[in-house]
Amino acid sequence: MLATAIRNGAKVKVEPGRGIWIAQFVQHLDNVDADDCVVMLYFHGGSFCFNTPETNAPWLLQFIKEFNAKEPHRRLVVFSVEYPLAPQHRFPAQLEASINAYRWLTTEVGIRTLFLCGDNAGGHLAISLLNTLNISDASSPEDLPDRVHPSCNSTPSTIPFASILFSPWVDPSMRYNAPHDGRVFDSISREGSRFAALNAFGNLDDDNETQPIAFSSRPGFAAAPLDDEYSRDLRHHRAQRDLYAIPIPDVRLALRGTLIVYGGAELLAPAVARFAHTLRTRMELEASSALLEVVSFEGMPHDFHLASFGSLKKPAVEARALAVSFLHKCLPSATSDLSP
Repeated sequence: MLATAIRNGAKVKVEPGRGIWIAQFVQHLDNVDADDCVVMLYFHGGSFCFNTPETNAPWLLQFIKEFNAKEPHRRLVVFSVEYPLAPQHRFPAQLEASINAYRWLTTEVGIRTLFLCGDNAGGHLAISLLNTLNISDASSPEDLPDRVHPSCNSTPSTIPFASILFSPWVDPSMRYNAPHDGRVFDSISREGSRFAALNAFGNLDDDNETQPIAFSSRPGFAAAPLDDEYSRDLRHHRAQRDLYAIPIPDVRLALRGTLIVYGGAELLAPAVARFAHTLRTRMELEASSALLEVVSFEGMPHDFHLASFGSLKKPAVEARALAVSFLHKCLPSATSDLSP
């Protein structure tokens, strides 16, 4: 076992080149493939340009503690993905790292109960990972082998049972100019988001990018010619950047539920609301029994859930408690079989 450190009160174990484990107790990092262990596959924010897997460790530790208190017979541990940053590494390099982490956890480590969580660009990654894996088309685990995106090179042994998205960066280029009620109070700016998107995705004004292109398993759905109907190399795809505009048939759902939490006064609010509408429409079309909860906190800015001070602290605590309760509702029993 790799050495375990204590950082900001959290028990942390580093997996070089992959990410870090975060837990409440050292012993919780043993036997993470056991039935009682629930794993959060976490993607940090930072517009794909900054931050590290440890950036939000204090917030993640508090999430872990609240879950463990609510589920005394289960234990939650977090695996926070280390992904390459722009501008040295442009998207989809971040998605490739996320897919590799997912495959490693589910095939080599043997994780049985896993859900996705991300904020800001991490929310973008959680959405893109689900869309790329194309797993939610499966009406049962047995359907998975023919539906998994070939970029994974193997069938996942565990299906993410939930997805929790905080202020997801669904409009990096800030092109969705929907009417806003004018009560904008934010920690990000339109110019800053576009600058970060330029670094992460490339030229935003490229003529070939005037229409959003989605990561999809649907043959031919890419801006560049494909080697085959799916493309064996993710880099042959033109990245889906503005997820609010993804076509309804190409959006995918977590198996048991999706929670979206965002600030009602953040610049991304209109685009997040539109993306949530897309998810709801998809669920209605396929008569999905999965849960979808979308909660806008009035007057709150982007990523307010991470705040621990001033007038933002109480809503941040409420948002975390909401996510823990949602996870409790979606959580499969320890004896449930989520493997194909």
